[in-house]
Amino acid sequence: MPMLALLAAVVPVILASGGPADVGPMGSLTFRISLAQRTLLPMEPMQVTLSLANETPKALPTQWQFVPSSGGPVKFTYWSAKGPDGDVAPNNWPHANLEAIGPGTPPMPAGKRETLSATLTMIAIPGPEYPTCYHLLPEPGTCKIMATLTSADGRVQRDSNTLTITAAKPEGEDAKAYEYLKDLHTQTIPDAAGRATSYYGFLDTPFAPHFEAKQEEFIKKFPTSRYALYVYYALGYTYAMGKGGGGVEKGMEYLEKAGAAKDFPPAAKALGILVETCIKRGDLKKAQEHLATLKKEFPGSPEIPEAESRVDRASRESRTGG
Repeated sequence: MPMLALLAAVVPVILASGGPADVGPMGSLTFRISLAQRTLLPMEPMQVTLSLANETPKALPTQWQFVPSSGGPVKFTYWSAKGPDGDVAPNNWPHANLEAIGPGTPPMPAGKRETLSATLTMIAIPGPEYPTCYHLLPEPGTCKIMATLTSADGRVQRDSNTLTITAAKPEGEDAKAYEYLKDLHTQTIPDAAGRATSYYGFLDTPFAPHFEAKQEEFIKKFPTSRYALYVYYALGYTYAMGKGGGGVEKGMEYLEKAGAAKDFPPAAKALGILVETCIKRGDLKKAQEHLATLKKEFPGSPEIPEAESRVDRASRESRTGG
């Protein structure tokens, strides 16, 4: 299996073999998948970006749209030399999803491009009672991921490029944190309902009371590791929303750590949550500072419009006394 650079250049779409056909002008749309991180460690969540574009000189019909909704006709397929192959369910769609609209969807104008992000962490293999979960890259090495779209009527299917992703060998504090995570994932823990569950999702799952004590322990042991950034974000989000046992002040402190890391995909989301939290607390000046950082460090981020709207609304209310 050839080793490609982490941010391997994406290539034009590859038509699916078998299954639904690639029909008519929609076949000229370009569908790509790319990785957000410049570097990646084993067990680290992967943030991938999907883009759907009309790179032709004329408008083209489509049966897909990026819209704020749940579900959607997108599937990820995963291959690894050291793990099971299978389909991957996205951990979350933070701002938009891909929806199969069906015939009658407005054409996509020439030059139009839409994108969305998904966080991928694990693959679940069905079992007789519960699925068995596996990390996509549980140790240093390489895996491949491809995304597939299927139209609402099932007649049109598009495969993206195949993305090769490499996890590097952890070093220093990251290596110690990685050993901790490997041991943690051999254990089970009662979830909020008292059912035995695993530690999969430990790094980046907010609002998980059964993880909270271990998450706090993790960042105390490995505060400067790359892995800790995910825990700062997860706990920070939880606490800032008034959940968990840490308090809003600690939540904001954790989110500031996550938001200060430039090569960290959830950093922009952390800054957006800080804007929201500061406005709720009546600290418009601090909200404006976080918004300025968000716009400077992450231009084009989908968090910016919502953060700007919150700040503008709070500014108007402060002027009018509303």
